[in-house]
Amino acid sequence: MTQETPQRQQEDSAPDSGTTGKIHQAVRRTHLGLHPDDGDIFAAFLHNFSVTWAKRVRHRGSEFSVFLLKPLPHMAVSYGLDAEILVLYSPYDTLEPRVILSLQDFARQDPAKGRIDTMVAFLVTNAAGHREWVAAYSAKNPDGDIPIVVSFHGKRLRENKGDPYLIRNLLGDQIHQRDLFDHRLPIRDDKMFVGRDDLFYDLKNAYDRSENRGLFGLRKTGKTSLFLKLGRLIQESSDGIFVYLDLKRPEIRELGWRDLLAYITKRVRPDAGLDTNEHPSTTFEAAIRELGRKVVLVFDEIEWISPTAQKDPHWREDFLPFWQTIWSVQSQVNHLSVLIGGVNPWCVETPEVGDVQNPLFGIVTPKYLAGMDEHEVRTLLRTLGRPMGLKFANNAVDYLVRRYGGHPLMTRLACSEVHKTISISGKSRPIEITAAFLEETERSRDVAVSFYARQVVSELERFYNDEYELLAEIARGSVADLWELAKDPVFTEHLRNYGLLRISETGRPEVSIPALIPTLQSYDRAGKRHRPLHDVVEPNDRHHWLDERKRKIKEALNTLELRIRAADGAAPSLYGTNSYPHADEFHSVPVVSGWSDFNTFINTCNKCFVEAVRAHGEQVEQKTGEHRKGVIQAYPELSRAHDRIRMYRNADVHLVRHAHVEEAVQQFLDDDLNGRPLWEVEDAPFILQQRTLDELFAGILAEIDQLS
Repeated sequence: MTQETPQRQQEDSAPDSGTTGKIHQAVRRTHLGLHPDDGDIFAAFLHNFSVTWAKRVRHRGSEFSVFLLKPLPHMAVSYGLDAEILVLYSPYDTLEPRVILSLQDFARQDPAKGRIDTMVAFLVTNAAGHREWVAAYSAKNPDGDIPIVVSFHGKRLRENKGDPYLIRNLLGDQIHQRDLFDHRLPIRDDKMFVGRDDLFYDLKNAYDRSENRGLFGLRKTGKTSLFLKLGRLIQESSDGIFVYLDLKRPEIRELGWRDLLAYITKRVRPDAGLDTNEHPSTTFEAAIRELGRKVVLVFDEIEWISPTAQKDPHWREDFLPFWQTIWSVQSQVNHLSVLIGGVNPWCVETPEVGDVQNPLFGIVTPKYLAGMDEHEVRTLLRTLGRPMGLKFANNAVDYLVRRYGGHPLMTRLACSEVHKTISISGKSRPIEITAAFLEETERSRDVAVSFYARQVVSELERFYNDEYELLAEIARGSVADLWELAKDPVFTEHLRNYGLLRISETGRPEVSIPALIPTLQSYDRAGKRHRPLHDVVEPNDRHHWLDERKRKIKEALNTLELRIRAADGAAPSLYGTNSYPHADEFHSVPVVSGWSDFNTFINTCNKCFVEAVRAHGEQVEQKTGEHRKGVIQAYPELSRAHDRIRMYRNADVHLVRHAHVEEAVQQFLDDDLNGRPLWEVEDAPFILQQRTLDELFAGILAEIDQLS
């Protein structure tokens, strides 16, 4: 649930609470002594801020008053403002872009630099329609140095300077409107870049030492943003040359290797004349050597100029001479480094290309970009959420990490949907977002995010189709037949490195980003398209499938019982020395073709596997509840499979009449039918039979692994 904080409170909790801000003596003596008319503007802010610095300046052909405000403690609670705020007062009756540009200029200069809130700035103006003008300017310039510019009309401030709620109400109307989470392009502003510190400093160290790095990960995980952040740092320090190449751009990828080398040379030395009579390799080496400064070349989206390129097949031949040249120059100079980014690390993992040594193999250290960790997600939510009036509770942070796996874009878009939901509801801000609220709104939010979920995994499907199919099967719950394959680190290396696959505490392979599951579930490997349900066995194959599944369950149970006995009392026995009873009945169950067949099937499974545990508990002279509790604690995955059997057995599944099990049955139905209503699913009885046996088999395998 959300917890609202009223924007306007009663007088006994007024924002000033008897305390108002102050105008520092230096400001009184100097600025107000020369410009007393600014005193009324200052007074309007003193209920919520102190004025710490002020100056009248002429800049970009206009004259402004610039001052700094230090928030009083209640402003941090209400609006997340705890650093000083930069304010520009433009006394003119019109607004022009130079006003915002001047505000940005002052933010980068002393005394504001390193001292002010980088997310918010205030603009005081005498222009009519100022809020609409600022909103339009911000929409056209979303990557401005100051994400949120809050505007106030000078006349209104002067006339209402004694109102303690004036600034708060005007602030609340504007500061919470900008959606800072809805940022889908690479981050080009350090204020909006959150997390990934370890990877960034590794790239920085590679640049400092003229070493090479490869950065690989799913789409929209922040590779390009990291490269651009390094570029900003290098450009600000002016100690090196940063050349960024977006290789998916046609004007770059369509070039042959010689022309691309000449293009890079021109980027490195734009003022140097190129000798067209020399080979591009010679010109490139001379340019790097003569420069004498660190040079870093960033090749982003490397797949577009590799032997795997689909659009420009000439790179199957051009790949080797291009990288042989760069490798050769690196061996001659000590100030050239290469950074490579992409989804597919093939170009740095493969020892040979066409029976020739791969020049990138062994000289580029690959790093993988998985999801942000809990600390990084928490920082992201606090940095961007507080100016929007969204405070994420600890359990909400935990929920978002679990649901979206720390994927930067999916997490941002999910929070953007939270912002929109709160705005539509009309709830006052600041407001606390809890896990309960996120769970209540999960379905509608994930529908909005799902459009981008396909983008996230599309490149994985293209380059590692076998692994993608495996992940899709796991998402559909078809774990049993893929158990060992899913746990093979050789086969699942990329899934693990990308943060898509994990092994649960009980040993079960799982998709690490639950929000991707609907997209993965809809993948049809035969038709290379999306479909609505789990991988249902075709009618002609069902008899064979059922015989094989029953045989595998028998063999796996025998193995599990051997492991339990080998544990010598450390793990509770399930069925005793004679294994599960009524085994002949289980092995005689037919393929389900209707609800009557399903009821017979589920009753048999309940008698063989669930009731038999209770009966064994009575035989070993333990109370039934105590024995079952011990089994649940020792074998959680198998117990969940037993619960599915028990719940389906305790209800007429077709009608779900029993109120005391209806909710539990519905949860299993949602899982087995991918949320579709029972009456809409053709072949539902067999699908539930298949899912029941698949989950029973998977649960047994999980417990075998646990006891290994």
